Amino acid sequence: MRQLTSTPTHRITPTIGAGGTSWVATPDSVAIPTAAIPHLDVTAAERTDFRFTATGANAISNVTVDLVSQGVVPNVTIANVVANTALSVSFSSALWNVDISTPGQSYAPAGWPLTFADSTVATLLPTLWPSDDSRWRLAHWDPTSSRYVYASDSLGKLQAGAGYWLATMAPQLITVGGHPINAASVSVPLAGGVASGWNQVANPYRFPIADSALRVVVGANTHGFTAVGNTAVEHAVYDYTGSAYVSVHTLQPNRSYWVHKMVDGAVSLKFPNLSSTGPAPALPGLPDGAEWAVGVVARQGATATAPVMMGAGAASRDEGTPLRRESPPPAPQGGLTLHAGEPGEAHVRQISDLVAGGAPTRWVLELAGAEAPGEVQLVIDGYALPAGMTLWLGDPAAGWTREVHAGETVTLAAHASARRLTLEASFGGPASGTTATLAMSAYPNPFRGAIGLRAALPASSDVRVRILDLQGRLVRTLDRALAPAGESVMLWDGRSASGELVRPGVYLARWQAGAATGAVRLVKID
Repeated sequence: MRQLTSTPTHRITPTIGAGGTSWVATPDSVAIPTAAIPHLDVTAAERTDFRFTATGANAISNVTVDLVSQGVVPNVTIANVVANTALSVSFSSALWNVDISTPGQSYAPAGWPLTFADSTVATLLPTLWPSDDSRWRLAHWDPTSSRYVYASDSLGKLQAGAGYWLATMAPQLITVGGHPINAASVSVPLAGGVASGWNQVANPYRFPIADSALRVVVGANTHGFTAVGNTAVEHAVYDYTGSAYVSVHTLQPNRSYWVHKMVDGAVSLKFPNLSSTGPAPALPGLPDGAEWAVGVVARQGATATAPVMMGAGAASRDEGTPLRRESPPPAPQGGLTLHAGEPGEAHVRQISDLVAGGAPTRWVLELAGAEAPGEVQLVIDGYALPAGMTLWLGDPAAGWTREVHAGETVTLAAHASARRLTLEASFGGPASGTTATLAMSAYPNPFRGAIGLRAALPASSDVRVRILDLQGRLVRTLDRALAPAGESVMLWDGRSASGELVRPGVYLARWQAGAATGAVRLVKID
Protein backbone atom coordinates (compact mmCIF):
# COMPACT_ATOMS: atom_id res chain seq x y z
CA MET A 1 0.00 0.00 0.00
CA ARG A 2 1.29 3.47 -0.78
CA GLN A 3 2.27 5.84 2.01
CA LEU A 4 -0.50 8.35 2.65
CA THR A 5 0.50 11.97 2.44
CA SER A 6 1.37 13.53 5.78
CA THR A 7 -0.64 16.64 4.98
CA PRO A 8 -3.84 15.36 3.36
CA THR A 9 -6.22 17.90 1.96
CA HIS A 10 -9.42 15.88 1.66
CA ARG A 11 -10.89 12.46 2.34
CA ILE A 12 -12.70 9.85 0.27
CA THR A 13 -15.04 7.94 2.55
CA PRO A 14 -16.40 4.65 1.20
CA THR A 15 -19.60 2.95 2.37
CA ILE A 16 -20.40 -0.60 1.31
CA GLY A 17 -23.79 -2.28 1.61
CA ALA A 18 -24.43 -5.88 2.55
CA GLY A 19 -23.00 -8.46 0.19
CA GLY A 20 -19.86 -6.58 -0.82
CA THR A 21 -16.45 -7.88 0.16
CA SER A 22 -14.06 -4.96 -0.27
CA TRP A 23 -13.10 -1.87 -2.11
CA VAL A 24 -9.76 -1.71 -3.87
CA ALA A 25 -7.60 1.33 -4.50
CA THR A 26 -5.38 0.90 -7.55
CA PRO A 27 -2.62 0.99 -8.79
CA ASP A 28 -1.81 -0.27 -5.28
CA SER A 29 -4.09 -3.26 -5.97
CA VAL A 30 -4.48 -3.91 -2.24
CA ALA A 31 -7.87 -4.90 -0.87
CA ILE A 32 -8.79 -2.49 1.91
CA PRO A 33 -11.81 -3.55 4.02
CA THR A 34 -13.79 -0.55 5.20
CA ALA A 35 -13.67 -1.83 8.78
CA ALA A 36 -9.87 -1.43 8.79
CA ILE A 37 -9.55 1.91 7.00
CA PRO A 38 -12.82 3.87 6.89
CA HIS A 39 -11.44 6.61 4.64
CA LEU A 40 -8.62 7.44 2.25
CA ASP A 41 -6.75 10.75 2.49
CA VAL A 42 -5.85 12.25 -0.88
CA THR A 43 -4.56 15.45 -2.42
CA ALA A 44 -6.22 17.24 -5.28
CA ALA A 45 -3.54 16.03 -7.69
CA GLU A 46 -4.13 12.36 -6.97
CA ARG A 47 -6.20 10.02 -9.15
CA THR A 48 -7.63 6.93 -7.49
CA ASP A 49 -9.35 4.03 -9.23
CA PHE A 50 -11.79 1.99 -7.16
CA ARG A 51 -12.93 -1.54 -7.98
CA PHE A 52 -15.79 -3.35 -6.28
CA THR A 53 -16.21 -7.10 -5.84
CA ALA A 54 -19.38 -9.04 -5.10
CA THR A 55 -19.66 -12.58 -3.76
CA GLY A 56 -22.11 -15.42 -4.16
CA ALA A 57 -25.48 -14.41 -5.57
CA ASN A 58 -24.89 -10.73 -4.78
CA ALA A 59 -24.34 -8.15 -7.50
CA ILE A 60 -23.77 -4.41 -7.56
CA SER A 61 -27.10 -2.59 -7.53
CA ASN A 62 -25.83 1.02 -7.48
CA VAL A 63 -22.68 3.12 -7.12
CA THR A 64 -22.85 6.77 -6.09
CA VAL A 65 -20.24 9.50 -5.76
CA ASP A 66 -21.54 12.36 -3.60
CA LEU A 67 -25.06 10.99 -4.08
CA VAL A 68 -24.74 11.05 -7.89
CA SER A 69 -25.47 7.61 -9.34
CA GLN A 70 -22.78 6.03 -11.52
CA GLY A 71 -24.95 3.02 -12.36
CA VAL A 72 -24.00 -0.62 -11.76
CA VAL A 73 -20.34 -0.18 -12.71
CA PRO A 74 -17.70 -2.34 -10.93
CA ASN A 75 -15.14 0.46 -10.97
CA VAL A 76 -15.03 4.22 -10.69
CA THR A 77 -12.26 6.81 -10.87
CA ILE A 78 -12.12 9.77 -8.49
CA ALA A 79 -9.71 12.56 -9.42
CA ASN A 80 -9.21 16.28 -8.79
CA VAL A 81 -10.75 16.05 -5.32
CA VAL A 82 -11.43 19.56 -4.00
CA ALA A 83 -13.75 18.57 -1.13
CA ASN A 84 -14.48 15.58 1.04
CA THR A 85 -16.08 12.94 -1.15
CA ALA A 86 -18.58 10.20 -0.26
CA LEU A 87 -18.38 6.94 -2.23
CA SER A 88 -21.19 4.43 -1.76
CA VAL A 89 -21.63 0.94 -3.21
CA SER A 90 -24.84 -1.08 -2.81
CA PHE A 91 -25.31 -4.79 -3.42
CA SER A 92 -28.35 -6.99 -3.92
CA SER A 93 -29.13 -10.65 -4.52
CA ALA A 94 -32.41 -9.89 -6.33
CA LEU A 95 -32.89 -10.77 -10.00
CA TRP A 96 -31.89 -8.07 -12.48
CA ASN A 97 -34.34 -7.20 -15.26
CA VAL A 98 -33.29 -6.28 -18.79
CA ASP A 99 -35.83 -4.50 -21.01
CA ILE A 100 -35.67 -4.71 -24.82
CA SER A 101 -38.01 -2.48 -26.85
CA THR A 102 -39.07 -3.72 -30.27
CA PRO A 103 -40.38 -1.14 -32.77
CA GLY A 104 -42.86 -3.53 -34.38
CA GLN A 105 -42.47 -5.30 -37.74
CA SER A 106 -38.72 -4.69 -37.82
CA TYR A 107 -35.74 -6.21 -36.05
CA ALA A 108 -34.09 -4.76 -32.96
CA PRO A 109 -30.53 -5.81 -31.95
CA ALA A 110 -30.65 -7.47 -28.53
CA GLY A 111 -28.37 -9.04 -25.94
CA TRP A 112 -28.87 -10.25 -22.37
CA PRO A 113 -25.91 -9.77 -19.94
CA LEU A 114 -27.31 -12.29 -17.48
CA THR A 115 -27.13 -15.91 -16.40
CA PHE A 116 -30.28 -17.94 -15.91
CA ALA A 117 -31.41 -20.87 -13.82
CA ASP A 118 -33.31 -21.95 -16.94
CA SER A 119 -31.97 -20.40 -20.15
CA THR A 120 -34.58 -21.82 -22.54
CA VAL A 121 -36.33 -19.29 -24.75
CA ALA A 122 -39.73 -20.73 -23.82
CA THR A 123 -39.08 -19.95 -20.12
CA LEU A 124 -37.44 -16.53 -20.56
CA LEU A 125 -39.91 -15.16 -23.14
CA PRO A 126 -43.25 -16.50 -21.88
CA THR A 127 -45.21 -13.51 -23.22
CA LEU A 128 -44.04 -14.39 -26.73
CA TRP A 129 -43.97 -18.16 -26.59
CA PRO A 130 -44.93 -20.41 -28.31
CA SER A 131 -42.67 -19.83 -31.26
CA ASP A 132 -44.58 -18.31 -34.14
CA ASP A 133 -42.74 -16.83 -37.12
CA SER A 134 -45.82 -14.87 -38.18
CA ARG A 135 -46.11 -13.12 -34.77
CA TRP A 136 -42.52 -12.75 -33.48
CA ARG A 137 -38.99 -13.84 -34.31
CA LEU A 138 -35.75 -14.35 -32.42
CA ALA A 139 -32.69 -14.95 -34.61
CA HIS A 140 -28.95 -15.44 -34.14
CA TRP A 141 -26.32 -15.57 -36.91
CA ASP A 142 -24.48 -18.88 -37.25
CA PRO A 143 -21.13 -18.14 -38.93
CA THR A 144 -20.38 -21.83 -39.46
CA SER A 145 -23.36 -22.31 -41.77
CA SER A 146 -23.57 -18.63 -42.84
CA ARG A 147 -27.27 -18.44 -42.02
CA TYR A 148 -29.64 -17.34 -39.28
CA VAL A 149 -31.08 -19.81 -36.78
CA TYR A 150 -34.45 -19.02 -35.19
CA ALA A 151 -36.37 -19.77 -32.02
CA SER A 152 -38.77 -21.71 -34.23
CA ASP A 153 -35.84 -23.78 -35.48
CA SER A 154 -32.74 -24.71 -33.43
CA LEU A 155 -32.31 -21.56 -31.31
CA GLY A 156 -33.54 -22.83 -27.97
CA LYS A 157 -31.46 -20.97 -25.34
CA LEU A 158 -30.19 -17.47 -24.56
CA GLN A 159 -26.51 -16.99 -23.74
CA ALA A 160 -24.61 -14.05 -22.30
CA GLY A 161 -22.10 -12.78 -24.88
CA ALA A 162 -24.28 -13.80 -27.82
CA GLY A 163 -26.13 -11.20 -29.90
CA TYR A 164 -29.63 -11.60 -31.31
CA TRP A 165 -32.24 -9.99 -33.52
CA LEU A 166 -35.69 -9.69 -31.93
CA ALA A 167 -38.83 -8.71 -33.84
CA THR A 168 -42.50 -8.54 -32.88
CA MET A 169 -45.53 -7.78 -35.00
CA ALA A 170 -46.53 -4.83 -32.78
CA PRO A 171 -44.29 -2.57 -30.65
CA GLN A 172 -43.56 -4.31 -27.38
CA LEU A 173 -41.40 -4.09 -24.24
CA ILE A 174 -39.77 -7.46 -23.53
CA THR A 175 -38.50 -8.00 -19.95
CA VAL A 176 -36.11 -10.82 -19.04
CA GLY A 177 -34.81 -11.42 -15.50
CA GLY A 178 -31.60 -13.15 -14.46
CA HIS A 179 -28.45 -12.89 -12.37
CA PRO A 180 -25.67 -10.45 -13.38
CA ILE A 181 -22.24 -11.87 -14.12
CA ASN A 182 -19.55 -11.29 -11.46
CA ALA A 183 -16.69 -13.21 -13.12
CA ALA A 184 -13.41 -11.32 -13.59
CA SER A 185 -13.76 -11.80 -17.39
CA VAL A 186 -15.96 -13.54 -19.93
CA SER A 187 -14.60 -15.28 -23.04
CA VAL A 188 -16.91 -15.42 -26.05
CA PRO A 189 -15.82 -18.00 -28.67
CA LEU A 190 -15.87 -16.81 -32.28
CA ALA A 191 -16.79 -19.26 -35.02
CA GLY A 192 -16.10 -19.34 -38.74
CA GLY A 193 -13.02 -18.62 -40.78
CA VAL A 194 -12.12 -16.11 -43.47
CA ALA A 195 -15.02 -17.27 -45.64
CA SER A 196 -17.73 -17.06 -42.98
CA GLY A 197 -16.29 -15.19 -40.04
CA TRP A 198 -19.00 -12.70 -39.06
CA ASN A 199 -20.03 -13.20 -35.42
CA GLN A 200 -23.05 -11.64 -33.71
CA VAL A 201 -21.88 -10.89 -30.16
CA ALA A 202 -23.05 -8.92 -27.13
CA ASN A 203 -21.45 -7.27 -24.13
CA PRO A 204 -21.89 -9.88 -21.32
CA TYR A 205 -21.83 -7.20 -18.58
CA ARG A 206 -24.35 -4.54 -17.52
CA PHE A 207 -22.04 -1.58 -18.15
CA PRO A 208 -20.25 -0.19 -21.25
CA ILE A 209 -16.93 -1.65 -22.39
CA ALA A 210 -14.58 0.04 -24.88
CA ASP A 211 -13.27 -1.93 -27.87
CA SER A 212 -9.73 -1.08 -26.75
CA ALA A 213 -10.38 -3.02 -23.50
CA LEU A 214 -11.25 -6.24 -25.37
CA ARG A 215 -8.69 -9.01 -25.82
CA VAL A 216 -8.38 -11.51 -28.68
CA VAL A 217 -7.19 -14.96 -27.60
CA VAL A 218 -5.70 -17.33 -30.18
CA GLY A 219 -4.23 -20.41 -28.54
CA ALA A 220 -1.63 -19.28 -26.00
CA ASN A 221 -1.44 -15.77 -27.50
CA THR A 222 -3.47 -12.78 -26.34
CA HIS A 223 -3.56 -9.40 -28.08
CA GLY A 224 -5.54 -6.23 -27.60
CA PHE A 225 -8.51 -6.02 -29.97
CA THR A 226 -7.24 -2.76 -31.48
CA ALA A 227 -3.53 -3.66 -31.23
CA VAL A 228 -1.33 -4.25 -34.29
CA GLY A 229 -0.60 -7.79 -33.09
CA ASN A 230 -4.26 -8.77 -33.50
CA THR A 231 -4.50 -10.24 -37.00
CA ALA A 232 -7.25 -12.75 -36.14
CA VAL A 233 -10.20 -10.34 -35.83
CA GLU A 234 -10.90 -7.19 -37.80
CA HIS A 235 -10.19 -4.07 -35.71
CA ALA A 236 -13.80 -2.87 -35.84
CA VAL A 237 -17.05 -3.42 -33.94
CA TYR A 238 -20.22 -2.77 -35.94
CA ASP A 239 -23.56 -1.56 -34.60
CA TYR A 240 -26.84 -1.42 -36.53
CA THR A 241 -28.59 1.98 -36.43
CA GLY A 242 -31.86 0.77 -37.96
CA SER A 243 -30.85 1.64 -41.52
CA ALA A 244 -27.07 1.11 -41.68
CA TYR A 245 -24.06 -0.46 -39.98
CA VAL A 246 -21.59 1.89 -38.32
CA SER A 247 -18.27 1.23 -36.62
CA VAL A 248 -18.37 2.03 -32.88
CA HIS A 249 -15.79 2.04 -30.08
CA THR A 250 -18.04 1.30 -27.09
CA LEU A 251 -20.18 -1.82 -26.61
CA GLN A 252 -23.26 -0.94 -24.59
CA PRO A 253 -25.18 -3.59 -22.63
CA ASN A 254 -28.45 -5.16 -23.84
CA ARG A 255 -27.46 -4.78 -27.51
CA SER A 256 -25.91 -6.96 -30.20
CA TYR A 257 -22.85 -6.11 -32.28
CA TRP A 258 -20.82 -7.65 -35.10
CA VAL A 259 -17.15 -8.59 -35.26
CA HIS A 260 -15.33 -10.29 -38.13
CA LYS A 261 -13.06 -13.27 -37.53
CA MET A 262 -10.45 -13.44 -40.31
CA VAL A 263 -8.59 -16.71 -39.62
CA ASP A 264 -9.45 -20.36 -39.26
CA GLY A 265 -9.11 -22.10 -35.92
CA ALA A 266 -10.17 -21.32 -32.35
CA VAL A 267 -10.44 -17.61 -31.49
CA SER A 268 -12.12 -16.02 -28.46
CA LEU A 269 -13.08 -12.45 -27.62
CA LYS A 270 -12.39 -11.70 -23.96
CA PHE A 271 -14.45 -9.07 -22.10
CA PRO A 272 -13.05 -7.66 -18.82
CA ASN A 273 -15.23 -6.98 -15.78
CA LEU A 274 -14.36 -3.28 -15.86
CA SER A 275 -16.39 -0.36 -17.16
CA SER A 276 -14.80 1.77 -19.91
CA THR A 277 -15.83 3.91 -22.85
CA GLY A 278 -14.18 4.55 -26.18
CA PRO A 279 -14.29 7.63 -28.40
CA ALA A 280 -17.39 8.59 -30.33
CA PRO A 281 -17.73 6.99 -33.79
CA ALA A 282 -15.64 8.86 -36.34
CA LEU A 283 -16.11 9.28 -40.05
CA PRO A 284 -14.22 6.69 -42.11
CA GLY A 285 -10.60 7.61 -42.64
CA LEU A 286 -7.33 6.06 -43.74
CA PRO A 287 -7.24 2.69 -41.92
CA ASP A 288 -4.29 1.66 -39.81
CA GLY A 289 -1.62 -0.09 -41.85
CA ALA A 290 -2.66 1.40 -45.19
CA GLU A 291 -0.74 3.96 -47.24
CA TRP A 292 -3.84 4.77 -49.26
CA ALA A 293 -7.38 3.43 -49.44
CA VAL A 294 -10.65 3.60 -51.34
CA GLY A 295 -13.93 3.45 -49.41
CA VAL A 296 -17.22 2.42 -51.04
CA VAL A 297 -20.67 2.69 -49.43
CA ALA A 298 -23.87 1.38 -51.03
CA ARG A 299 -27.11 3.30 -50.42
CA GLN A 300 -30.73 2.71 -51.34
CA GLY A 301 -33.26 5.11 -49.92
CA ALA A 302 -32.61 5.49 -46.17
CA THR A 303 -30.53 2.30 -46.00
CA ALA A 304 -26.74 2.30 -46.27
CA THR A 305 -24.01 -0.27 -45.76
CA ALA A 306 -20.88 0.13 -43.69
CA PRO A 307 -17.97 1.28 -45.88
CA VAL A 308 -15.94 -1.35 -47.71
CA MET A 309 -12.30 -0.27 -47.49
CA MET A 310 -9.68 -1.39 -50.02
CA GLY A 311 -6.17 -0.07 -50.36
CA ALA A 312 -2.44 -0.61 -50.38
CA GLY A 313 0.10 -0.88 -47.62
CA ALA A 314 3.50 -2.28 -46.81
CA ALA A 315 2.26 -5.87 -46.84
CA SER A 316 -0.74 -8.01 -47.58
CA ARG A 317 -3.33 -8.76 -44.90
CA ASP A 318 -1.96 -12.30 -44.51
CA GLU A 319 1.42 -10.80 -43.65
CA GLY A 320 0.08 -8.68 -40.84
CA THR A 321 -1.59 -5.56 -42.23
CA PRO A 322 -5.32 -5.91 -41.50
CA LEU A 323 -7.68 -4.07 -43.80
CA ARG A 324 -10.99 -5.77 -44.30
CA ARG A 325 -13.86 -3.38 -43.79
CA GLU A 326 -17.21 -4.53 -45.14
CA SER A 327 -20.83 -4.95 -44.12
CA PRO A 328 -21.94 -7.61 -41.63
CA PRO A 329 -24.84 -9.87 -42.67
CA PRO A 330 -28.17 -8.06 -43.00
CA ALA A 331 -31.03 -8.52 -40.55
CA PRO A 332 -33.01 -11.74 -41.06
CA GLN A 333 -35.57 -9.99 -43.24
CA GLY A 334 -32.75 -9.25 -45.69
CA GLY A 335 -31.25 -5.95 -46.70
CA LEU A 336 -28.56 -4.20 -48.63
CA THR A 337 -25.04 -5.67 -48.39
CA LEU A 338 -21.72 -4.84 -50.01
CA HIS A 339 -18.71 -7.16 -49.80
CA ALA A 340 -15.27 -7.07 -51.36
CA GLY A 341 -13.13 -9.81 -52.82
CA GLU A 342 -13.18 -13.56 -52.90
CA PRO A 343 -13.01 -15.47 -49.60
CA GLY A 344 -9.46 -15.27 -48.28
CA GLU A 345 -8.36 -12.62 -50.80
CA ALA A 346 -6.12 -9.90 -49.41
CA HIS A 347 -7.66 -6.46 -49.28
CA VAL A 348 -4.33 -4.68 -48.89
CA ARG A 349 -1.86 -4.94 -51.75
CA GLN A 350 1.79 -4.10 -51.51
CA ILE A 351 2.30 -0.53 -52.66
CA SER A 352 5.67 -1.52 -54.16
CA ASP A 353 3.97 -4.04 -56.47
CA LEU A 354 1.61 -1.38 -57.75
CA VAL A 355 4.21 1.36 -58.24
CA ALA A 356 7.06 -0.74 -59.58
CA GLY A 357 5.07 -3.18 -61.70
CA GLY A 358 2.53 -0.68 -62.96
CA ALA A 359 -0.20 -3.34 -63.02
CA PRO A 360 -3.64 -2.27 -61.80
CA THR A 361 -4.77 -3.28 -58.32
CA ARG A 362 -8.15 -4.92 -58.78
CA TRP A 363 -10.89 -5.91 -56.34
CA VAL A 364 -14.26 -7.62 -56.80
CA LEU A 365 -17.32 -5.98 -55.21
CA GLU A 366 -20.53 -7.95 -54.63
CA LEU A 367 -23.73 -5.95 -54.20
CA ALA A 368 -26.78 -7.84 -52.94
CA GLY A 369 -30.05 -7.43 -51.07
CA ALA A 370 -31.28 -4.32 -52.90
CA GLU A 371 -34.96 -3.78 -53.58
CA ALA A 372 -35.41 -4.48 -57.27
CA PRO A 373 -36.20 -3.16 -59.73
CA GLY A 374 -34.78 0.16 -58.63
CA GLU A 375 -31.55 2.08 -58.17
CA VAL A 376 -28.59 1.83 -55.82
CA GLN A 377 -26.00 4.54 -55.25
CA LEU A 378 -22.32 3.73 -54.70
CA VAL A 379 -20.56 6.53 -52.82
CA ILE A 380 -16.81 6.43 -53.53
CA ASP A 381 -14.23 8.14 -51.34
CA GLY A 382 -10.45 8.22 -51.62
CA TYR A 383 -8.01 8.45 -48.71
CA ALA A 384 -4.45 9.67 -49.38
CA LEU A 385 -4.59 8.48 -53.01
CA PRO A 386 -1.19 8.86 -54.76
CA ALA A 387 -0.87 11.55 -57.41
CA GLY A 388 -1.74 10.25 -60.85
CA MET A 389 -3.80 7.30 -59.62
CA THR A 390 -7.04 6.61 -61.49
CA LEU A 391 -10.03 4.58 -60.25
CA TRP A 392 -12.08 2.43 -62.61
CA LEU A 393 -15.46 0.84 -61.84
CA GLY A 394 -16.66 -1.97 -64.06
CA ASP A 395 -19.36 -4.58 -64.60
CA PRO A 396 -17.84 -7.58 -66.44
CA ALA A 397 -21.26 -9.14 -67.09
CA ALA A 398 -22.60 -5.96 -68.70
CA GLY A 399 -19.30 -5.31 -70.50
CA TRP A 400 -18.58 -1.77 -69.30
CA THR A 401 -15.84 0.01 -67.34
CA ARG A 402 -15.86 3.70 -66.47
CA GLU A 403 -13.54 6.10 -64.69
CA VAL A 404 -14.75 7.25 -61.27
CA HIS A 405 -13.40 9.88 -58.88
CA ALA A 406 -13.12 10.26 -55.13
CA GLY A 407 -16.24 11.96 -53.82
CA GLU A 408 -18.38 10.72 -56.73
CA THR A 409 -21.74 8.96 -56.39
CA VAL A 410 -22.43 6.32 -59.05
CA THR A 411 -26.00 5.17 -59.75
CA LEU A 412 -26.53 1.49 -60.60
CA ALA A 413 -29.54 -0.63 -61.43
CA ALA A 414 -30.66 -2.82 -58.53
CA HIS A 415 -31.16 -6.48 -59.39
CA ALA A 416 -32.83 -9.19 -57.32
CA SER A 417 -29.73 -11.36 -57.56
CA ALA A 418 -26.23 -10.44 -56.42
CA ARG A 419 -24.32 -8.16 -58.74
CA ARG A 420 -20.54 -8.44 -59.15
CA LEU A 421 -18.54 -5.33 -59.97
CA THR A 422 -14.83 -4.59 -60.22
CA LEU A 423 -12.85 -1.68 -58.83
CA GLU A 424 -9.37 -1.03 -60.21
CA ALA A 425 -6.70 1.43 -59.12
CA SER A 426 -3.95 2.16 -61.63
CA PHE A 427 -1.62 4.81 -62.97
CA GLY A 428 -3.07 4.39 -66.45
CA GLY A 429 -6.04 2.75 -68.12
CA PRO A 430 -7.88 -0.25 -66.66
CA ALA A 431 -6.83 -3.79 -67.49
CA SER A 432 -10.21 -4.60 -69.06
CA GLY A 433 -10.60 -1.57 -71.33
CA THR A 434 -13.51 0.88 -71.40
CA THR A 435 -16.86 1.07 -73.08
CA ALA A 436 -19.31 3.94 -73.40
CA THR A 437 -22.47 2.55 -74.95
CA LEU A 438 -25.99 3.90 -74.90
CA ALA A 439 -28.67 1.26 -74.36
CA MET A 440 -31.93 0.49 -72.59
CA SER A 441 -33.12 -2.84 -71.24
CA ALA A 442 -36.01 -4.06 -69.09
CA TYR A 443 -36.07 -6.33 -66.04
CA PRO A 444 -37.58 -8.53 -64.80
CA ASN A 445 -39.04 -9.40 -68.17
CA PRO A 446 -41.64 -11.01 -68.22
CA PHE A 447 -43.00 -9.16 -65.17
CA ARG A 448 -46.01 -9.23 -62.84
CA GLY A 449 -45.97 -6.09 -60.67
CA ALA A 450 -43.44 -3.44 -61.67
CA ILE A 451 -40.76 -3.50 -64.35
CA GLY A 452 -37.51 -1.55 -64.39
CA LEU A 453 -36.37 0.22 -67.56
CA ARG A 454 -32.59 0.45 -67.24
CA ALA A 455 -30.85 3.20 -69.19
CA ALA A 456 -27.08 3.07 -69.70
CA LEU A 457 -25.98 6.57 -70.71
CA PRO A 458 -22.48 7.79 -71.69
CA ALA A 459 -23.45 11.30 -70.49
CA SER A 460 -26.26 12.92 -68.54
CA SER A 461 -29.40 13.29 -70.66
CA ASP A 462 -33.17 13.73 -70.56
CA VAL A 463 -34.92 10.39 -71.07
CA ARG A 464 -38.49 9.76 -72.25
CA VAL A 465 -40.15 6.35 -72.45
CA ARG A 466 -43.54 5.85 -74.18
CA ILE A 467 -45.36 2.58 -73.36
CA LEU A 468 -47.49 1.37 -76.29
CA ASP A 469 -49.81 -1.63 -76.71
CA LEU A 470 -49.66 -3.88 -79.78
CA GLN A 471 -52.17 -1.65 -81.58
CA GLY A 472 -49.77 1.31 -81.15
CA ARG A 473 -51.99 3.10 -78.63
CA LEU A 474 -50.22 5.14 -75.95
CA VAL A 475 -50.61 3.55 -72.51
CA ARG A 476 -48.21 5.58 -70.37
CA THR A 477 -45.38 8.12 -70.69
CA LEU A 478 -42.40 8.15 -68.32
CA ASP A 479 -40.04 11.12 -68.19
CA ARG A 480 -36.78 11.68 -66.34
CA ALA A 481 -34.94 14.96 -66.62
CA LEU A 482 -31.14 14.88 -66.59
CA ALA A 483 -30.73 11.17 -65.93
CA PRO A 484 -27.13 10.68 -64.72
CA ALA A 485 -24.30 9.27 -66.78
CA GLY A 486 -24.01 5.54 -66.24
CA GLU A 487 -27.02 3.54 -65.15
CA SER A 488 -30.43 4.80 -64.13
CA VAL A 489 -33.76 3.05 -63.76
CA MET A 490 -37.28 4.20 -64.57
CA LEU A 491 -40.08 2.13 -63.04
CA TRP A 492 -43.37 1.25 -64.74
CA ASP A 493 -45.92 -0.08 -62.25
CA GLY A 494 -48.00 -1.79 -64.94
CA ARG A 495 -50.69 0.90 -64.85
CA SER A 496 -52.08 3.17 -67.54
CA ALA A 497 -52.01 6.95 -67.44
CA SER A 498 -55.43 6.84 -65.71
CA GLY A 499 -54.07 4.57 -62.94
CA GLU A 500 -55.73 1.31 -64.05
CA LEU A 501 -53.78 -1.96 -64.15
CA VAL A 502 -53.20 -2.96 -67.77
CA ARG A 503 -54.05 -6.43 -68.99
CA PRO A 504 -51.42 -9.14 -69.36
CA GLY A 505 -49.86 -9.11 -72.79
CA VAL A 506 -47.05 -7.69 -74.91
CA TYR A 507 -46.17 -3.99 -74.83
CA LEU A 508 -43.52 -1.85 -76.48
CA ALA A 509 -41.36 0.70 -74.66
CA ARG A 510 -40.09 3.32 -77.13
CA TRP A 511 -37.33 5.42 -75.58
CA GLN A 512 -35.46 8.58 -76.48
CA ALA A 513 -32.28 9.91 -74.82
CA GLY A 514 -30.95 13.01 -76.54
CA ALA A 515 -30.86 12.23 -80.24
CA ALA A 516 -30.76 8.45 -79.69
CA THR A 517 -33.89 6.29 -79.86
CA GLY A 518 -34.78 2.65 -79.51
CA ALA A 519 -37.45 0.18 -78.40
CA VAL A 520 -37.73 -2.64 -75.86
CA ARG A 521 -40.36 -5.40 -75.89
CA LEU A 522 -42.16 -5.90 -72.54
CA VAL A 523 -44.24 -8.92 -71.49
CA LYS A 524 -46.77 -8.64 -68.63
CA ILE A 525 -48.04 -11.87 -67.10
CA ASP A 526 -50.68 -12.72 -64.46
